[in-house]
Amino acid sequence: LTSSIGNAVFNKNDGVIVIVDNFYSAATGGQDILSSRASNRTKSTKHPITEAVKGMGVKWLRHVDRTYDVGKMQDSLREALTTNEKGPKVIVASSECMLNRQRREKPLVDKAIKGGERVVKPKFGVDEDICTGD
Repeated sequence: LTSSIGNAVFNKNDGVIVIVDNFYSAATGGQDILSSRASNRTKSTKHPITEAVKGMGVKWLRHVDRTYDVGKMQDSLREALTTNEKGPKVIVASSECMLNRQRREKPLVDKAIKGGERVVKPKFGVDEDICTGD
């Protein structure tokens, strides 16, 4: 992060950079990283990527805190691509890793089912009459 953003600031790059932040290190199986929201007794966490990017000198910065809000992502990208602001434009797209969300929610759902509570599990599909694949 620091070398790529620092390089873009130093060289006055006029591009758009999207940083995907799922609060975990995706390549290694969900370990905490600097931007993790969890408290960790042996590691320093809770350091937002947005603060690091600001510290590197980025002037145009947007944080989308729910990447599944497609409209908000589109608006941020459109703004980044059309602004007159010179220098790198950085969008930090943050959403919880879905695998970790499943791991976190499964015990709660299981407990609710065992307790006789009604549990709704939404399912998603494709309406073939509307989506033609083109």
